Amino acid sequence: MSHEIRANYQPRKDGKILITGSAELTPWSKGVILQGHRAVEDVRIAATEDGSGQHMVLATRSRRGGIDRRQINIDFLRDAAAAYHISPDPRDYVFVSLPIVTAGVPNRNMDCFTHKELLRFSPIIGRRVYQTFIGKPTHQNHKNQDPTKAKGIHLDATFRKYRVQPGSLGYDAQTEPVDLWKVRILTAWCREKDPELVKSILRRERTGYSMGALVDYALCSLPWCGKVTTPQPCEHVAAGKGRVARGHIVYDRVYGVNFIETSVLDEEPADPDAWETDAIWSVGTEAA
Repeated sequence: MSHEIRANYQPRKDGKILITGSAELTPWSKGVILQGHRAVEDVRIAATEDGSGQHMVLATRSRRGGIDRRQINIDFLRDAAAAYHISPDPRDYVFVSLPIVTAGVPNRNMDCFTHKELLRFSPIIGRRVYQTFIGKPTHQNHKNQDPTKAKGIHLDATFRKYRVQPGSLGYDAQTEPVDLWKVRILTAWCREKDPELVKSILRRERTGYSMGALVDYALCSLPWCGKVTTPQPCEHVAAGKGRVARGHIVYDRVYGVNFIETSVLDEEPADPDAWETDAIWSVGTEAA
């Protein structure tokens, strides 16, 4: 069964939807939640429900200028809702899509998630490390000890290459374009659970996000060291991460990663790109 979704679009007589300043999409349901994203990917979401369970359709602009659609199964939302004390109905959510982890680059906490580790298959979770976000809760300011206090849930995670331009947010000192691999997540924030928090997200009063993860161990980044730094740090990490030693930055490379949450913050995020100022959608209401 499809449900009506109101958004910023113009229906046409031929059944297609014309998006002002964007591409044409043939809707998979009665409506499409649409808002252009000024970053690398242009994300659109359609929410439907049929006999096979709940799913969403993500539509992204391809490098050739076309539209690539990918269906994701969100049938787990019903069971997760009971565990997290959130709504099982996708119409009760506001969706925020954002890059959350940059591969191979230490964040502001001087923790680095390597490209190889993010693509590693985790036997514990039964999927790749970057996909361990899926189904995990969202919180506020990392108050994540009690899952029943969750503010929402992760519905999807992807790993893709971005072309970062000089002077962009978080890369002010950059002089040349650079290609970086990033984990991008689709988070859903429950209006029924915390309406005031969700209103602040819609009003862009809160735009910074930060992930939480469990790690098995970390290694010193210095090539002549490489010692395990957990639970006891090596001499270089103990002297302070973020320092430069013989031309190398001191930081932790983390391994055995299991992502457990993403929080919306009242402060700056650890990852310089983990901001969302453009792409917010809500089902059954006007697109933000």
